[in-house]
Amino acid sequence: GPYGAGRSLADIVDPALLSATLDTDFGRYLLVRLGVVVAPAALVFAPARPPARWQAAGALAVGLVMPATWVGTGHANTSDNPLDAFAEVAHLVAMSTWFGGLALLVTCVLPRSSVLPAAEAGPMLRRFSLLATGAVITLVGTGTYVAWRRVGTLEALLGTPYGRLLAVQLGGVGGRVLAGRCAT
Repeated sequence: GPYGAGRSLADIVDPALLSATLDTDFGRYLLVRLGVVVAPAALVFAPARPPARWQAAGALAVGLVMPATWVGTGHANTSDNPLDAFAEVAHLVAMSTWFGGLALLVTCVLPRSSVLPAAEAGPMLRRFSLLATGAVITLVGTGTYVAWRRVGTLEALLGTPYGRLLAVQLGGVGGRVLAGRCAT
């Protein structure tokens, strides 16, 4: 609201600006995002823990709904094509899965791999490798689709600054995938 009205960040609590923001798709998606963050936090501090099955279902729901809130505040929200929104959600879920998995692997599994028997560390690494492969395939596929939708033509891919940035990004991803393949 303050940014759109050309005012300072101190005006973020101005009721008129807040109301104007919440009356837009952007504002509604932000409210849903806030709810998705607050609901699990409330469960963490609840006196009674829900059953493990409910916790897993809740974690999955948060993992799928949260990326959808970013889609609602981005470019895909302006498109009439539902495939654009699906591609954006799939891209964000794949990126979160891959990056989150790498973070867990680096911080939890690999430091302990020197004391873990290979019989324990090996299956974890193989499972993550399969998950990461699927995530990277999804990232490349959805990223290419979104880039094609945004750039529009092959000439624009190399003829515009945005297109050149996408080409560099695709080349970088390809290089990292190749390096990962060569390392295995």
